[in-house]
Order: sequence, then C-alpha cells, then structure tokens
Amino acid sequence: MIGALLVHHKETGDVVDIIRAEKGTLKEAVSQYERLSKDQQSTAKVRRHFPSRAIAGPTHGERRGSYQDLEMVVAVVLDPSDPLLTTREGGLFVWSDRTIARMEESRGSDTMSQRQIRLLVAQFALLLHLMQDMHTDISAGRFLDTFFGGASHLAT
Repeated sequence: MIGALLVHHKETGDVVDIIRAEKGTLKEAVSQYERLSKDQQSTAKVRRHFPSRAIAGPTHGERRGSYQDLEMVVAVVLDPSDPLLTTREGGLFVWSDRTIARMEESRGSDTMSQRQIRLLVAQFALLLHLMQDMHTDISAGRFLDTFFGGASHLAT
C-alpha cells in the first residue's frame, strides 16, 4: 500500500510533517524517515528538528524534540493495483486529456499508471500540507518543490 502519513508530535499534538509513500510501501517510507533521523551527516528536516536520541551533539538550535517523540498516523492509503484509481472512464478520478498528455511528456521509465498513482499521492500530500499550521510544519513550504519541478522532497 502507498499513501501519505501524518507525523504527529505526541506531546504537543501538532502535525509536524507529512511523509509521502509513492514508491515502495508505507512501512519502507517510515523506515527511511527514521534512518534520516539517525544519520549524523543528514541535512533532512527530521534530522534537524527531531533527531534520534541515539545522536549526540547540537543541532544548531533547530531541535524541537526527538524522533521518539513522534508517531506516524496514516492519513491516505491507496492500493496501486486498483484499476479504479487510474481508469479514465468510470474511475474514481477524472483524468483529462491535458493531464494525460502532460504525464506522457514527463521523463522517466514509469508506466502511465505509476505516474497517475504518484500524482494522486502528491495531491493528497499537498492537501494535507495545506491544512497544517505554518508554525509547526517543519517542511517550511518545501513540499511545493514537487509541483514546481524540484527534487528536495527526495532528500527529506
């Protein structure tokens, strides 16, 4: 299953981040997020704001807690093999000719169905990000890079 997870701070109750799992599984996305919190060399937002307790040393005043203070809450789950998600006629979503044409123009080896699923996950993640409080969201708007052609979401 793929989708989006809310990263919830247990003590404050704030949603501090959104994790997108558009390739692989939700479990793999959480594992990668946790690895980034433990990586001494990482510049990822989770490492800067919520480093693992296993890491010693300063984090340049950005620390808001530890990774162990966070919990992952599933917000959106999609079964990528469900044809209702990508079917153009009678499916759950409207796939316009323009949208399909733009996805066909994009580079990469993904199939059209994989591109559609990635777009759906990105759209759900965008919706969740826009609902977050700007004072607690550690992404600081960088999630929008995905929609403007950036790749910073791959390193965070």
